[in-house]
Amino acid sequence: MKAETWGQKRFRWRCGLLVAAAMVTLTLYTGCTQNGDRTSPTESGILSVPLQHRRLGRVPPFALIERNGKDITLADLRGKVWIADFIFTQCVDACPLMSAAMARLQSEFVNEPDLRLVSISVDPEYDTPPILARYATQFGADPDRWYFLTGEKKTIYRLVREGFKLAVQDPDDPQAFHAPAGQTVLQMVSRWVDPEPAWAHTGHSHRQQPVIHSDRLVLVDRVAWIRGYYHGTDTKAIALLREDVRELLRAGKTP
Repeated sequence: MKAETWGQKRFRWRCGLLVAAAMVTLTLYTGCTQNGDRTSPTESGILSVPLQHRRLGRVPPFALIERNGKDITLADLRGKVWIADFIFTQCVDACPLMSAAMARLQSEFVNEPDLRLVSISVDPEYDTPPILARYATQFGADPDRWYFLTGEKKTIYRLVREGFKLAVQDPDDPQAFHAPAGQTVLQMVSRWVDPEPAWAHTGHSHRQQPVIHSDRLVLVDRVAWIRGYYHGTDTKAIALLREDVRELLRAGKTP
């Protein structure tokens, strides 16, 4: 029997590591999906931390265009608790569900002047302000409390990846795979085991190219700290989000 070469040993070692990582991830995933709980292992750990101790990154300054044609910047949201999501108007599955969840939150917190909702298009070349305005009307969006934003695509995609730490695939580059900033190998394997919770493959853009993006709703506090990520199509996650929103609103202007 021939002795293994160093290259063969290294290949076997790498394969063993990948299998081990996959097994650990599968074990974590199975534990987190019992009793119908769709929360991913990473997200479950994040949301188990008390809200006052969660600082998941700070949203950087940005300037985008609202459906009324006016600029909206991070400064316009200072002092407000806000919820962001990433959608596009030609989406036919996850996005309408996410927008419906945002509409329910708008209704539930109608008497909270310090709450804002922010929906940002990931197909901005099609989603012009007039198109976003029509879409917003379908969901009864209050223009003073629920913003629909568009802008230059590179700016938006950079904001999604680097600012909100979420995944997005450029519809003009369907072969490219863009992972969230700072994603570990274990998290990558987790996506292969269960891609649905972390990603939403939501149809095609106006160019008939696939648009893939996160289905998370993102909770941001009054000084732009991200406090949590929540599945926008899952009722349990939305219930957790609702509780966290109330807690931040009660905290007043305390960072």
